Formats: sequence, C-alpha cells, structure tokens
Amino acid sequence: MVIIMVDYHIHSNYSVDAIASLEDNIIKAIELQMSEICFTDHIDYEQTPYIREIPFMFDVDQFFKEINVLKEKYKDRIKVLAGIELGMQPHIMEEVNRLINNYEFDFILGSMHNVSRVDLYSKKILEIPTDEVWTNYFEEMLVCIKKIDNLNSVGHFDLPKRYNDKFRGYNLNANLKVIKSIFIEMIERDIALEVNTGGYSYGLNHPNPSDDFLDLYISLGGKLFTIGSDSHNLDQLGRGLYKGLKILYDKGINKIVTFENQEIIFKSIKKYIK
Repeated sequence: MVIIMVDYHIHSNYSVDAIASLEDNIIKAIELQMSEICFTDHIDYEQTPYIREIPFMFDVDQFFKEINVLKEKYKDRIKVLAGIELGMQPHIMEEVNRLINNYEFDFILGSMHNVSRVDLYSKKILEIPTDEVWTNYFEEMLVCIKKIDNLNSVGHFDLPKRYNDKFRGYNLNANLKVIKSIFIEMIERDIALEVNTGGYSYGLNHPNPSDDFLDLYISLGGKLFTIGSDSHNLDQLGRGLYKGLKILYDKGINKIVTFENQEIIFKSIKKYIK
C-alpha cells in the first residue's frame, strides 16, 4: 500500500511530448497524497522531434516564473521542486553546461535519448546493429557524464529496452567494462541512479534499469537512488512507484534521495511502504 510518496520524474506541458499543466500535475499529486514532486521537463538540444515539428525545448524563464508562484500557492499541501531532464549527447555538452550554470534548478536529471545522433524512439534506430547501439549508447553516456558540470541523477539507464523488442534481451556483460566505469564515475561524484518506473507502461515487467544494472551498481558501492514515474500525463503520475521502492528495499536499500538546491536529502524507504 502506498502512503506518502515522492515523484522525481514528471513532465508538464512545458515538455513537447506531455500535455498536463504544472498546476494540474500538482493538484493530481495532492489527490494521490504525495508529499513531494519534482518537475523534470525536457531540454534536448538537437533532438529530432517525433511528436510535433518543434524542438524539445521550453522557455526556462517562464517555467521558473510559473513554478515559483505555484510553489508558494501549494506550500502547505505539497513540496514542489524545479528540476530538468537534460538530453545528453557528447557534442552538445557545452550548451548543456551553459544552461545549468545559468539557472538554479533544484534537481538535474541527465538522460540519453539518442545514440550517434539517432533518436532511440525512431524507427531509424532499428537500422543499426543491436550490439552497436548498446556499445555506442554506454560509451557516449560515459563521455557525457564526465563532461557535465552538475548532475544529480542518471535517468532510465537502460532506455533502449523500452521502445523496441530487439533490445530487450540485452546482457550487460557485453559492455561490462564501460558500464562499470560509468557507475564508478557516478559513485565518486555522488550522482544517483534513477529507478524509473515508467518501464512498466512499455510492456516491461521491471523499471528502468532492470535488476542486473541495479545489482551491479550496488555491488560497486552505489547507494544513491532517485525514483520517478516519468509521467507525461495525469494518468501516469506516480505509476509504479511502490513497486520500484519495494525492489530497492528488498535489495537492502533503506533510503532514496531527493534534492533541494541540488543538495542531497535522504529519505527512508520504509515510511513509503508497508
């Protein structure tokens, strides 16, 4: 049973692929008895739009203007944080760093949505050999994480599994060295690993990433986890969060992390599940 919950991966209509307003999401989260939510709308430089013929960008100044009003309006009912989901590609990291150094985000989530400049959601990705997609995906991720100035969590770590069946039989041993290097870099820099429960809505029977990635991260000393539903509409808000927390708890993880002004805050998992 879910009691009070946090959700650290939410898209509002500031994201090109989402439809609900900031305020509608906040009202829904209150109805769900959430105690804390963080908006992580998309900015993906040079992302090929697959929903509308407009870029995966938004007016950051307007976003902060609106969310600051809503934070104050609902402060006695729910904690609202201003985050961002940054699409990571090696050739755009200068633009990414410029953005995050110019704004005071509470939480910065870095995600890979492209491999070799090809959108993982597109049919074009199917033209590339499966092993090449995975190898390039993780090698590019490592480059990006090393280049980014401030990063709090890495989103949906094994994202290729989400959209296409051909990627779902992946064995991480095929790229074990680079994956370990990524996790070690994250651990040394206190970058959390996201448990993204949106995977349950894409025919997966697990969050992103799957157990094997979680187990490897933990075995290397990883202790920092964020959790988010990756919602793009109100029906998806909070989906699977209990399952994700239960997976962590069963692996001996007793706390998740949240952020304010990019400062880590530990929260007990036990109080969220029973």
